Amino acid sequence: MANPIKIFISSVAQDKLSSIRENIFTELHEMSHQPVMYEKNIGPWPQHEAVKRCLDAVSESDIFILIISDKGGTYQNDLGATVTHLEFQRAYKEKKVVLPFVEDSILQMFWDLKSQIEEQIKIHIDTHGSYPNSYKEIAEKAWENHPTKQSNTHIESYVWGFLYDIYKKGYYFESVAFGSNPITKVKEYFSDLFRQGSHLLGIAPILIEQAEMSELHQSHTDFSVRLLDLLKDGEINNYRLFLAHIQNVMKGGSILYKKGTIFEEEVGRYQQCSGTTLYKKSSDLEELIFLEASGTASDDNKKYSLNDQDSFVVQSFLDKTDKQLFFNEEKQQLYFTINVNNYVLCLHYPVAPYLSEEQMDNFKNDVFNAILESESELYRRFVIKLLGGIK
Repeated sequence: MANPIKIFISSVAQDKLSSIRENIFTELHEMSHQPVMYEKNIGPWPQHEAVKRCLDAVSESDIFILIISDKGGTYQNDLGATVTHLEFQRAYKEKKVVLPFVEDSILQMFWDLKSQIEEQIKIHIDTHGSYPNSYKEIAEKAWENHPTKQSNTHIESYVWGFLYDIYKKGYYFESVAFGSNPITKVKEYFSDLFRQGSHLLGIAPILIEQAEMSELHQSHTDFSVRLLDLLKDGEINNYRLFLAHIQNVMKGGSILYKKGTIFEEEVGRYQQCSGTTLYKKSSDLEELIFLEASGTASDDNKKYSLNDQDSFVVQSFLDKTDKQLFFNEEKQQLYFTINVNNYVLCLHYPVAPYLSEEQMDNFKNDVFNAILESESELYRRFVIKLLGGIK
């Protein structure tokens, strides 16, 4: 049995958009698709459940149609965005097909305002050392200084921040005269999307995900067997090969600032692990002994006193924190340490583009989380279990 494509129709609830929404819904339904719209087949819900239900409906949809005019919508103070903006953010995060339609006069004014929004963002970063938590105040300040505001007081300033976010995320705006019905443009997009084909066929993402998971689990099995083969009588019999296997599966990834928010942005990347080092506490002395290194990593010191306050390896061991992150600006290198049993394993990750110590202080949690949430974490967990059970 055919499984109709679900198409979420999103816009602010305002009178001038009601007939447009209704026309799009009707046309899509007649095309045997499954349109989703709040007033048709989502609401009404209690106020405290309405936002969650709308976002869940976006997640359940395949295509996200967004219609923007002169209103920004109901602002959610705790979430730093309007409901319509949150719906878009969910669609973006979950890689839905997003089709943004903007009233022609509003879009024309946005292009004129864009540079002022960027200037306000730069001022905020220079003043506070970070991106703002919401576009609300940024948009208000940019609109306040715009010469056409007095003749356009009906336009809510939040619209400009919303449009800027869509623009920054790389979407193409379709300009629409709202005296006409945009359904013709919607149909043109659908025709093009159907020609592209496979990514709208529901089953394609599932098959891709299953293939990737199957490949990952096979790789993890191979990795586990290789490490276990290097154990004899509860000890590692070849440290260099042991570390080389670990280094090989520690992939690089993106550093996402404010991940999961409307300000999510890639600020850099940590590269494929370039080397590893392994240390073990001496059984009779207050020292950490350097055991071996792999890749480009090395250590001129063969041992470290546990009183050495300059060594991040010692610091990691003494803090008894499972995982820590350190940074060397001169070498542009991240050091991700794993402390387990009497061992400290250090993974070396080069970063790019150039990051200063100050930038790393601002992004440290984002970098740490990026490494923890990567697929390489599956391998690290196995290494932790292994090191925790050997002599």
